Amino acid sequence: MELEHAIGVSGKIVRAVYLHPNTKEFVYISGCSIVTCDLMDPHKQCFLRGHDDQITCLTISNDGKLIASGILFQPHSRNFIEIYRTKR
Repeated sequence: MELEHAIGVSGKIVRAVYLHPNTKEFVYISGCSIVTCDLMDPHKQCFLRGHDDQITCLTISNDGKLIASGILFQPHSRNFIEIYRTKR
């Protein structure tokens, strides 16, 4: 199944939403994925997927070129930390 569009944030995770340093996008956690979304066009989204469990933390570098996410340790999970290099 391919993700097409995401709506909403649970609000249960502290610092789950970030304004991208380019100030044109925001980045947030949505389940097992990270969503980057254009502030002017909410339908313009990009999904970063690499985890197989609920993401529990998220951060973005000061220059916006790196996004890191993590999950709580689970014996069945293969990736506890993911680092994504962005094109921005």
